[in-house]
Amino acid sequence: MRITPVDWKPVNDLDLEKKALETVKSSKNYCVLAGPGAGKTELLAQRACFLLQTNTCKWPRKILAISFKKDAAKNLAERVRKRCGDDLAQRFVSLTYDSFAKGILDHFRKALPNDYRPSQNYEIVFDDKKMFDQYFGSLRPVPKLNLKSEEKEYWKYLSVKRLPLDSGSNWDLNALIFRVWMNGLKVGSETQSKLSFSMISRLSEFLIRENKKIHTALVLSYSHVFLDEFQDTTTYQYDLIKTCFFNTNTILTAVGDKKQRIMVWAGADVEVFNKFKDDFDAETCELLMNYRSAPRLIEIQKILIENISGDNNNISAHEGWDDEDGVCEIWNFKNSQKEAEVISHEIKKWIDDDGLNPNDICIIVKQLPDEYCGNLINEMAKYDVKIRNESKLQDLISEECVRILLDVIMCAISKSAKEEWLNTRELTKLMKSFYLDEDSDYEKLRLFDQKFNLEIEKIYKLFLGITNEKELISGLYKIIDFFGKEKFLNHYPQYKQGTFFIQQINELSKYLWKEFESYDNWVKSVESLRGKDSLPLMTIHKSKGLEYNTIIFIGLENGAFWNFRKQPEEDTCAFFVAFSRAKVRVIFTFCENRPNNRYPGSISHITSLYSMLHESGLVETHDF
Repeated sequence: MRITPVDWKPVNDLDLEKKALETVKSSKNYCVLAGPGAGKTELLAQRACFLLQTNTCKWPRKILAISFKKDAAKNLAERVRKRCGDDLAQRFVSLTYDSFAKGILDHFRKALPNDYRPSQNYEIVFDDKKMFDQYFGSLRPVPKLNLKSEEKEYWKYLSVKRLPLDSGSNWDLNALIFRVWMNGLKVGSETQSKLSFSMISRLSEFLIRENKKIHTALVLSYSHVFLDEFQDTTTYQYDLIKTCFFNTNTILTAVGDKKQRIMVWAGADVEVFNKFKDDFDAETCELLMNYRSAPRLIEIQKILIENISGDNNNISAHEGWDDEDGVCEIWNFKNSQKEAEVISHEIKKWIDDDGLNPNDICIIVKQLPDEYCGNLINEMAKYDVKIRNESKLQDLISEECVRILLDVIMCAISKSAKEEWLNTRELTKLMKSFYLDEDSDYEKLRLFDQKFNLEIEKIYKLFLGITNEKELISGLYKIIDFFGKEKFLNHYPQYKQGTFFIQQINELSKYLWKEFESYDNWVKSVESLRGKDSLPLMTIHKSKGLEYNTIIFIGLENGAFWNFRKQPEEDTCAFFVAFSRAKVRVIFTFCENRPNNRYPGSISHITSLYSMLHESGLVETHDF
């Protein structure tokens, strides 16, 4: 039933801050500044519910939500579906920046000018530096570049400028970028194009800017746009959004936190909030409640915030906490082996005595997870607790095709998983969409169920006979054949163009086979790959947007923050992000002798981080 805007109330009777509720119901462009635990995702979910349930987002137009991480996009979509139901949620489109740009390029590629039209089966290169490396690797002799000192990291400039490009001269920066672009596009040749996601974004922006019909169709599709983690938006991503929605009737809501800006090294635009407010005449809303962290942790966060931004903030904890809740400690060790033994022992106690699940505890490092946590991984194995390196698996497991393939394998191998899967309305609806019309009668549904059961039995027998990774890849493609590859790719258009789909299947096969070699059991292998009962290990950048009962930060020392003197603000923001993932407990470790440490036993570069912790008077130090 449609609800009038006046009568609408937050779903689940959620008690939103006054400013948050105003933003949820607003008909204006808004810039929402909200710290960790402030409920940014919930605010967007409630706003989606308001727009859809009141038909403020008028049918058949949709809401477009853009996030940075695949799991963040998926989680937001799932939250909206739970709050307003399947039917309305069909008009909520949740994508990453990369998938949004790729979708535009794949759908309208032929509308690009000939000079900038990539091949249909283009390959995706996952970082801009690799584009330059591949280009230089094809040149003999390698040319001498005429670059200024500030241009030495030339790959960072690959997608700074809008298309079309200036061809430059004499191997200056413009000439270099132009040649790399042309080498990647390979226009007019039979060779496959190679594009990075930043290039895909630039091509999509060029396409929308030059083709008014496509631009009009896009604007007519989306009445509202949500932009999550806005502080990390790059220049080329913002240009794409602006080209799509500037001077239109589409209403934008940008949500982010300047204190969590940790992607400047990757091109995040430090002026993006100001640009958005000026370009879209956006109003500002600041949220001050922290629903996540315990009061003692919030008191430390206040000190960090004041040092980062100079704000005398009034952030407060949710009333459900006791004032004395929250633990922050620094653990000092002589060597990394002792560090691993103590941490493993304590984690085991938290699991056995406090009832924590391994998934409630997260190990965070600034960089090099395997190097910093090699001993810890071995020690935890002695307690039969697996540490899972999320930096390798987080994006892969979030892929739609990977999730479906793993679901089907579990269905085939596990009876309980099959029953659970079939009872999940979203997944059965997904499967039936490949075979049945919306108005299919009972007989068609019965025949479909019969076919599904027969196919599942075939997949069961197939997987029982798999003896190597090559056979596993073949098995994965046979699951795709069950759906019908063309129907599958039509349902998930992000995989239709290029080799990205093949890359995901190959990556899944590699990691799943590695798990099977350890367990010799497909159920345990899939569960392990998905992280069940394992302890997550990740970098700060991968931890963005996540929360855990306990955070253990390994290596609060110079070696981890080796570039702190050059980028103190960004590294302090990274430190803040790591700290603010915790609900109850934060542990920092320092080690005097760590293998391969560039600065053994030293904190001289990061004394400001230690000073902020000690300033609170709430941090205990323990020597082991």
